[in-house]
Amino acid sequence: MKKQLLFLSLLLFNLVSFSQNEDKVAVMSFVKEDTIVLRFGASNSTLFREGLLKGYKIERFEGNIENTTTKTEVIVPSSKEILKSYKNSDNERLKEISSLINDYIEAENIDPKNDNFMFAMLLLSSSLDADFMNMLGLIYLDTDFDRKTKYVYRVSINNGEKLTNLNSMVVNVNPKKIDKNIDFESLEFESRIKRKNVYLKWDVTALEKNYAGYWIEKSLDSVNFKAINTTPYQFLKSQYEKDKTHADILDTAVVEGGTYFYRIRGINHFAENGGYSNIVKVYVRKSLKGEVRIDSVYANKFDRIVDGSYLSFEAKDDDQLSKFIVARSDSMAFGYEVIDVPNLKSGSDFEFIIPSPLETGERYYYKVAAISVDNDTVYSFHTYFFTLDQEPPSVPTGLKGTIDEKGVVSVVWTKNPENDIRGYRVFWANALNEEFIESTTHFVEGTNYSDTISLRNLTSEIYYQIRAVDLNYNNSQPCEPIKLMKPDTTPPVPCIFTKYKVSLEGVYFAWNNSSSIDVENNVLMRENSKTHIIDTLMQWADTISFYQDQTGIPGQTYIYSIITNDEKPNYASSDPLPIIYETGTRLPVKNLQSEVNREEKQIKLTWEQDLSDVYSIKIYRSKGDEAFRLFKTLTKLEVNEFLDSNLYINNVYHYKIKVVYKSGVNSAFSDVIDVIY
Repeated sequence: MKKQLLFLSLLLFNLVSFSQNEDKVAVMSFVKEDTIVLRFGASNSTLFREGLLKGYKIERFEGNIENTTTKTEVIVPSSKEILKSYKNSDNERLKEISSLINDYIEAENIDPKNDNFMFAMLLLSSSLDADFMNMLGLIYLDTDFDRKTKYVYRVSINNGEKLTNLNSMVVNVNPKKIDKNIDFESLEFESRIKRKNVYLKWDVTALEKNYAGYWIEKSLDSVNFKAINTTPYQFLKSQYEKDKTHADILDTAVVEGGTYFYRIRGINHFAENGGYSNIVKVYVRKSLKGEVRIDSVYANKFDRIVDGSYLSFEAKDDDQLSKFIVARSDSMAFGYEVIDVPNLKSGSDFEFIIPSPLETGERYYYKVAAISVDNDTVYSFHTYFFTLDQEPPSVPTGLKGTIDEKGVVSVVWTKNPENDIRGYRVFWANALNEEFIESTTHFVEGTNYSDTISLRNLTSEIYYQIRAVDLNYNNSQPCEPIKLMKPDTTPPVPCIFTKYKVSLEGVYFAWNNSSSIDVENNVLMRENSKTHIIDTLMQWADTISFYQDQTGIPGQTYIYSIITNDEKPNYASSDPLPIIYETGTRLPVKNLQSEVNREEKQIKLTWEQDLSDVYSIKIYRSKGDEAFRLFKTLTKLEVNEFLDSNLYINNVYHYKIKVVYKSGVNSAFSDVIDVIY
């Protein structure tokens, strides 16, 4: 039953709660001493129109529907039938309502949006008007009942069809329990002196189950109240005010100095006047009708004197003045603080003497306010006052900074304690014995600054310092400079080859070492231009400046370079030094060996030699103590071997080999091999 009442309340009297996509009949009851009042209605415009045309059927069961033996049935006439009794009414208001309802019933092909709007407005209007409710046929008064018996009412549209849960609704009623219109304590008020009105508000959410509208009543003596609204006040909220919980109203029919009493009275969902709220007493304060003028602000050593007066515009209202107060701020628009000093004059004049910690060098905006006996306040315009400051600010402190890999300098410092700082100036120098140069082109208003410097120079540090500047352009002394170390992104100075010499012992060359002071080490590299094989020949970190390469192969071209690394590490490479290792001779063949075959009467010679660039191989032979002679020249070179068949037994033969290359260069003779045959 409680849920049904809440549903009907929301359905009929809160526009945002209509469920226009369902067919339902909602009903609620109100039990009096001699009457049970039923209020009912449809949930959408289609079902609502059907109820207006056909009326409603009310069935009453004793106890419950299933087991009752006693049932009475009443047909509530259709609205069309009810309106006939108002046709000849002399009451113009009732005739207008009757005409409005009849036009809605007779309307054909009405637009769905307009239909829904009219449906909502008819329900809303009838919720606070008993005649309107009766004309729509949405109320029934049951006066023939036994107070000792419980009843169940079922309300449905009188369409002759079988009842369903969709087009009917049941409500249980206990006549032993008399329903009451509650009183409530939620009325609040505010007297707005400048707008000359009284603002009333109360919490509606706690009263929605009981009341659909309100009368706002006012009294001058707290006894005789009269409504100030000619039509009931209804609480409505838009789709943008879903969280709105309070109803509010303004009463502008008030005068300054007047005392008023207010209360509100609820109108229940059966269009009957209900309970009252608490009574609030409202005094509409008198306002000052004049202005406050500051005549002068001046300094007397450590005192600041502010004087002026209050000037009335209309009737002389000096007697409304209670006191003057003075306020001060270092900003024109905000931040004013009241200064607790006495007013040395009386009446409409004022004079304040405000002590200052400084004889010179301050700046403030001053305001004076006149306050009435009713706490109305009128402020003067602000007045600016300053004394010439010739004292420089204190030296800034807390300066520190960093430099990143891109050369961006970030410095920060502590804010000066003075409140008249205009800004800060930032200076730099490469060394302490140099003059500092200003980096800023405008005053830095905060306590941080960014600068960009080049990292490609010969110095590894930079120095910064700052000055503070006040509003009178007094400059502080510079703070102690700080040293910032630059990230090392500059490569060292490379080594320079100065000379070289090619000899049978190898390649000798010399160089000048790097002049950079942060050199970590140097690496001598050699690349074979034919095979592109790179060899590391030597590493050093001292003053070594020469080297002899004895591992080169004659006839090969080598490219020498020196890599210099610093501590970061950055590196630099010397200019490449290409050298052809040409001595006029080549290395002898290797591993010359012999094999004697006496059956075949042969001596086989073998050796190791790359044949890719060889023109011919010359084999020299001697027998016994004879001198060496050219014995054979090999030009068809397929393998490194030779068969000697021109032999005589019981002799010792001696062999050695020399290679002739296509370039015309000869190799050295191989080692001599002795063969006993």
